[in-house]
Amino acid sequence: MNSYTLFGHIVRHVGSINCSRAHVELQALGILPEANWENPTPLQQDDAHVRAAFALWSGLAIDPINDGASKRFFEMVASGRASVPIADDGENFILKLAQILKDGPIAMGVLEVRIGQVFITDYGLNAVAFIMNADGTGTKYQVGEPLQWSGNMAQSLDDLKLLAIHRDLRETPRVWPDEGFPQTATLKFIGGLIQIDHYGRKNTIYSGQASAAQ
Repeated sequence: MNSYTLFGHIVRHVGSINCSRAHVELQALGILPEANWENPTPLQQDDAHVRAAFALWSGLAIDPINDGASKRFFEMVASGRASVPIADDGENFILKLAQILKDGPIAMGVLEVRIGQVFITDYGLNAVAFIMNADGTGTKYQVGEPLQWSGNMAQSLDDLKLLAIHRDLRETPRVWPDEGFPQTATLKFIGGLIQIDHYGRKNTIYSGQASAAQ
């Protein structure tokens, strides 16, 4: 799966403009590899499911009606002061969603993922998200102080949509030692705090060099 296919899964939720903005910004940050229609670079990194989860959250959480929301969101992410929603026990929403995308909603017992709109202030991001399980339980994830109505306007990814994304990621061919792929920045989290490291980033990396570059 490439990044165009990834955003194709959510374009009907938030529209093509929001997806295009998120796509461009995530490439500029190095979270997604640089790509275009002629060369739609596949998501082949070992942590492709984490990058896909972050991209989905970014695309779905930004208010598609507010023209300035996308710019403010990614400025905050780039500043190093942004955090993603976490649960009361400290579980990171992005990493949990990434696990669902990697293992599939059936194996994880997940029925639905709901992502509320993010509200941006000078102090950081304010957002809420929910993961609903097939057994009727669920987990709320929150960062900052989201608006009370943001959860009611959440975008939903049901088990069928999650399964489709999972299969696309699973079927993406892996990189062999002598094949190069565009390097991206490292994406990590300290608790919920987003950490993007561009140190050592080059145009191309070979899979045998991946550990050294990271």
